Amino acid sequence: MVKGCEKRVVHLKNTDSEVFEQAFFVLKDAKTEKPPSRLEMVREANRILNENMTLEGIRCEPSEPCLHAWQACLFFLLGVGVAGALFALVFCLI
Repeated sequence: MVKGCEKRVVHLKNTDSEVFEQAFFVLKDAKTEKPPSRLEMVREANRILNENMTLEGIRCEPSEPCLHAWQACLFFLLGVGVAGALFALVFCLI
């Protein structure tokens, strides 16, 4: 245990969501003792999600290369082609 380290965490279980099983929100250290209201937390969570989402899904960080749909399809087809070639090679050897 680390002394002097305390974080307030909001942990949502059983979200009844088809996408998310659980959600965690780590609250910043408050300058005042008054915790944020539920409405303030919901608004802030929505703002963060809206700023970090795109039409395709979660926004890629600049350090992470984004994989576009056509690239994913190309890699899938290349994988299928390589697997097919290996299968044909093994089939011809038997």
